[in-house]
Amino acid sequence: MTESEVKQIVKETIIELKKQGFLKDDEVLKYAEAASILKKFYAEGETDITIRTALKTISTDQYFKLIPLAYDYGYSNLQLAEVFGVDVTTVKRNKKRLCLQILSAVN
Repeated sequence: MTESEVKQIVKETIIELKKQGFLKDDEVLKYAEAASILKKFYAEGETDITIRTALKTISTDQYFKLIPLAYDYGYSNLQLAEVFGVDVTTVKRNKKRLCLQILSAVN
């Protein structure tokens, strides 16, 4: 077996493991961490100054309101899409983007 064939097999295996949920991209893990931090922040009364500061840095973003609506009020992606007048994919993309920005500012 050639080195090229081995690399192809490894690549296909990794893709399949990701599809089946056994491996997650670093960005997916970071997004989950950010979501967890935000849920805790809102549940505990918004007292963490670091998170409040991070939220302030993104407060002028046109999709900023996604964050409190999702993590404080529990809006689903479908509900958020209706509120913003966009499709669910746009909501998911922007919520993830903002969460990663918040996490980056916190860490």
